[in-house]
Amino acid sequence: MSSVFLMLLLLVLVLIIHSHGADSNASCIKSERDALLNFKKCLTDPSNRLGSWVEEDCCLWEGISCSERNGHVTKLDLRNPQGSIFWFKWKKSAIGANFVGKLPHFIGNLSSLQVLDLSHNLELTVDSLFFASTLTSLKYLDLNSLDLSKVDDWLSSINMLPSLMELHLSLCALHSFPSFLHVNFTSLAILDLSSNYFNSTIPHWFSNISNVQNLDLSESALRGSLPSELSDASFLKLLHFCNLLELDLGANSFSGEIGEVFGNSSGCVHSSLRKLDLSRNNFRGSLPDKLENFKHLEYLALSNNYLLGPIPESVGRISNLKELSLNFNSLNGSIPPSLGQLSKLEILDMSNNLLNGSIPQSLGQLSKLDVLDIHNNSLDCIVSELHFSQLKSLTRLVMYGNSIVFDIEPTWVAPFQLQSLYLSSCKVGPKFPQWLISQTNNSLEFLDLYNTSIFDAIPDWFESISSNIQWLDLSHNQITKHLPKLTRTSLDGSTRVIYLNSNKFEGPLTAFPPDVEVLDISDNFLWGQIPQKIGKMMPNLHFLSLSNNHLNGSIPNSLCKMTHLSYLDLSRNQLSGALPQCWQLGMHENEFTGAIPPWIGENISSLAILSIHSNMFEGEIPPQLCRLASLRVLNLAKNKVTGTLPPCFGNFTSMIVDDPGFVDYWLSSFSFPVLFQMPDRWTAYNEHVLAYMKGRELLYNKTLVFLFSIDVSDNDLFGEIPKELVNLSLIQNLNLSGNNFKGQIPLQIGKLKSLESLDLSRNELSGSIPPSISALNFLSYLNLSFNNLSGPIPHGNQLQTLDDKSIYIGNSKLCGPPLESCQEMEPPGHGKPVEGSNKDDEFDMLWFYCGLGVGFMAGFVGVCSTLYFKTPWRRTSFQLVDKVFNYLWVIVAIKINQLRRKFSRGESRDQQP
Repeated sequence: MSSVFLMLLLLVLVLIIHSHGADSNASCIKSERDALLNFKKCLTDPSNRLGSWVEEDCCLWEGISCSERNGHVTKLDLRNPQGSIFWFKWKKSAIGANFVGKLPHFIGNLSSLQVLDLSHNLELTVDSLFFASTLTSLKYLDLNSLDLSKVDDWLSSINMLPSLMELHLSLCALHSFPSFLHVNFTSLAILDLSSNYFNSTIPHWFSNISNVQNLDLSESALRGSLPSELSDASFLKLLHFCNLLELDLGANSFSGEIGEVFGNSSGCVHSSLRKLDLSRNNFRGSLPDKLENFKHLEYLALSNNYLLGPIPESVGRISNLKELSLNFNSLNGSIPPSLGQLSKLEILDMSNNLLNGSIPQSLGQLSKLDVLDIHNNSLDCIVSELHFSQLKSLTRLVMYGNSIVFDIEPTWVAPFQLQSLYLSSCKVGPKFPQWLISQTNNSLEFLDLYNTSIFDAIPDWFESISSNIQWLDLSHNQITKHLPKLTRTSLDGSTRVIYLNSNKFEGPLTAFPPDVEVLDISDNFLWGQIPQKIGKMMPNLHFLSLSNNHLNGSIPNSLCKMTHLSYLDLSRNQLSGALPQCWQLGMHENEFTGAIPPWIGENISSLAILSIHSNMFEGEIPPQLCRLASLRVLNLAKNKVTGTLPPCFGNFTSMIVDDPGFVDYWLSSFSFPVLFQMPDRWTAYNEHVLAYMKGRELLYNKTLVFLFSIDVSDNDLFGEIPKELVNLSLIQNLNLSGNNFKGQIPLQIGKLKSLESLDLSRNELSGSIPPSISALNFLSYLNLSFNNLSGPIPHGNQLQTLDDKSIYIGNSKLCGPPLESCQEMEPPGHGKPVEGSNKDDEFDMLWFYCGLGVGFMAGFVGVCSTLYFKTPWRRTSFQLVDKVFNYLWVIVAIKINQLRRKFSRGESRDQQP
């Protein structure tokens, strides 16, 4: 009997296990499978991410998870696998991973869904979130980066989800908060509404989400001020959420005293809050001592506000602080030594303030500090190895923009391995910093020793620490001897930028790493020829500047095989021979001869700058240059160019069409897949152009993209100035001086609305100055001297401020301010006939007098006819004539009698003895 009982018990157990196994392998519900298939049909899937959605059991499909108990779909994870929005700028594959189309409402049929993630599908459009209101079991919803700009029911739909714990709607183009008094978000723990454009204050219904732990409202155009907000406390209410762990209100328009923000927070939030970001707002005032009440705070960001006063010592008592960002304010005073007590601190950024005094040695005890950034302050001190003694975790040190002197023993071994070191304009020299030899882990990526008073040669060991440097700037020092050995390719294949310009390097041009893309060794004492195989040595070059050296010989043709080269400056050398066919030409102040090559306009239509001034080019200007639609700077000055100025110069598209996108194109053509965060220099190229403008030579570098200029001065050009030039509405500098131009100044020169500098001096121009020249509102420099101009000088607007007589000197027939008055000169028409008058002029004058006579007769007959037919008018007119006649007759009679009396008196006096 007992054995039978045991067998029955065993059978029951087997049945139970089998039943449980069946449940655990339960296939998905048919209705939900059909909903998912309909969802798939409505979308375009370019990367075939839904390729697995063909099996019978939808629980096995990619992105789908089901309940082991009943087979219902509980999770739908179809986020873009390429990651956040910031990758889309660089990864084409991220765009290909997008779903394309309108979000189907079939998702609403997945009644047991708990997790829905469709984030970062940029090409997925949404008209309504009503489908979400039926997902009553939903706990996690992430629609980051979807366009919800047309969705008006987002809050009402989500308000129907009582179980929702996480809501992510960042970068969704939401533009307003619906007018709700209360919301049903009692379970909500994480709310992310960042990077939208609400343009409002924080709504009252936020007081119903007091259980929230992480709240991100950054970059959402929210506003609110203190103390005006204290009445409803909608802003300060957030600092009374006792469960709040992270609060991010950065990059909005909140304002008020920063002390009131911390002074009106509740005691419970002092214990709970771990992260507080109020950066990039309009808070003002001094930092309060009450900051130390937030004892568990790990992250505090108050940067980019209007804070002033000193940093309180109490900040050093927030013992759990890991990141402190106070940059871009107006904080002054000294750095408090108490910051050295923040033993957990990893990031300290106090840059771009007004801090002064010295750097406390206590900062050198922060063994976990990863980033120390104090650049652009007024610190004036000496630092030694004691300031860095325990900074074994330091990877980024930024101290430029201060008066800091490094006094470090050459034998000191740094305890850290840096990735970024920015010391520009600090006094590091005169010797090359020997302590850098300890950076042996090839971790150094950014090294900026610009203008650091180094009067020394680069040591041989420098090559061993430089193999992985992406940005090297040793420019503007007095570094001597040969160029450094930098022949090794970076370990990770990163882009490399090398600035060695403005030093005292000498010797021949040596080899550089083959992966370098930007190389500037201008303003040195290099001699010899440019290597013939330079194009093979550095095939990835985008930017090359060798200007102002002593290089000679010809330009290697291999330069033109460098397919990435977009900026080349070889000016101020002793180069000779023919020009190679390169993309961008800056070859002024050399000894090039022959004609300007026509292929420049034929083969490189995207050329933006053509500067070949101060050479010995001759012959006519090739009309092919007119094909340079992107040309913004043309400098052919100081050559021997002859012929006329091509009228098609008025067709340079980039000087006519104001295209805002062109600046982006210009910069993007000089950009890299990696954005180099170089202090004060956010672009990798420091290209520059010298332009003779406003009577002097000006250097353009950062503003080069905004310069529009044509300079053909000091050549042998002749003929008339083409009237087509007035089409160049964006041109700022036009210099045609020192040629043999004849004829008149173009009558419509006033159409050059952007013109700032106009130089037409030393030509043979004649006629009057066009009145339209007074319409040039931005004109600040004008030179019309030594021509044959005549007549009055126009006046008005900006022209009235140009009162220097030298502007018009050498034009003897000009008059009017600032020269002598036109009334003091012989009026036109007197003296000799004007040359060029002919029978056509006499014929025109005859017709003028004939027309004048006909007009007079017509008017006279009209008046007489009216008086003949209108009797009252005739009587009134004749009475008026009679009165006027009588009045005049009386006046004349009186005058005659007075004259008679005078004569009679004079005669009587003469007759007296």
